[in-house]
Amino acid sequence: MDWVLLVTQFVLMVIGSFVVYSASRTRIEGEPFAFATRQVVFGIIGLVAMVFVMSVDYETLKDRAVSIYIVTIAMLVLLLLIGLAQGVGRISFDFGPFNLQPAELAKFSTMLLLAAFLAEERTDEVSYPRFLGGLILVGFPAVLVIIQPDLGSASVLVALAMGTLLIAGARPKYIVAVSVLAVMTVLAAFVARLVNEYQVQ
Repeated sequence: MDWVLLVTQFVLMVIGSFVVYSASRTRIEGEPFAFATRQVVFGIIGLVAMVFVMSVDYETLKDRAVSIYIVTIAMLVLLLLIGLAQGVGRISFDFGPFNLQPAELAKFSTMLLLAAFLAEERTDEVSYPRFLGGLILVGFPAVLVIIQPDLGSASVLVALAMGTLLIAGARPKYIVAVSVLAVMTVLAAFVARLVNEYQVQ
């Protein structure tokens, strides 16, 4: 158990809760702690999940990476189909007071599978074919998230992937080329009015 990481996360959660309280205490009359309480609840859930993941053997996670990834893709497709049937874009499944965003799960499952995929090569440098394979793994969920539309989560997903590939040993010029291409794609989509201005901001 990495106690330094766990304590650091707890301290950040506490600081974040105070920031949320300071910024939102006047938004709901008579309920100054509404948003802060929600922040604390989800923070505790996150800490519990963190402890659980840290206690699981990474080989176990590696063995289940494909299954978790497939479930995530299925959830993203299902959410897209529901949105199309309702004629509106959807970024989450709503369960009363709670909602589930598959895009958030995609960040975890995609990075898990990408790490497992890159680890198979067992070299200090990521080969070009494996780099392309990694991009394909990231591309499926990224495109589905963009279609929702949730450009913010898709951008985070791509950034995480580029960081993972760089740390794994991918050549910086590959990372730069893909990053430039991603920015140009977003700009082209904005010019073609496929992306709203608030999403770019």
